[in-house]
Amino acid sequence: MSLAALLILYKKYRKSLLFAGLLTLLTAVAVYVVLHDSNRLYILHGYPQLKYVRYFRKYLLEQCGVPFFHPLIVNYLVDFLWIVSLNFIAAYYYSETRIYKNALVLSIGFFSELLQYYYPALGTFDFADLGLYVLVTMCFGVFDYFYVK
Repeated sequence: MSLAALLILYKKYRKSLLFAGLLTLLTAVAVYVVLHDSNRLYILHGYPQLKYVRYFRKYLLEQCGVPFFHPLIVNYLVDFLWIVSLNFIAAYYYSETRIYKNALVLSIGFFSELLQYYYPALGTFDFADLGLYVLVTMCFGVFDYFYVK
């Protein structure tokens, strides 16, 4: 698929950016619950149905082994999906103001990492996450700058 085709799809289906963002966000939540030990997550303690997720996680670990639970996948896939979903949602709401959109996305990403630094129960602070946020947002910004409008 060429960039011109992506541009046509982008302009024609701009409203679907919100749908893509929400779908990516739900995928990130599902991947987070499966890849991480849900027993340790305080926010999920009230859901006894998650015992099935634990069985599924155990099955994946036994059948897929190391590649699926590689540290890069476990530690960064959810962050990648989260920042992509945030960029999609921001692209839906801020189609005209690129710099504000990118600044907003990076601010939210940096703020979430700052919260993890001060409240470790929310997650693990990591400079690599900040780099990932900048890289993904730059890719969205370059696409906006050169191929949108």
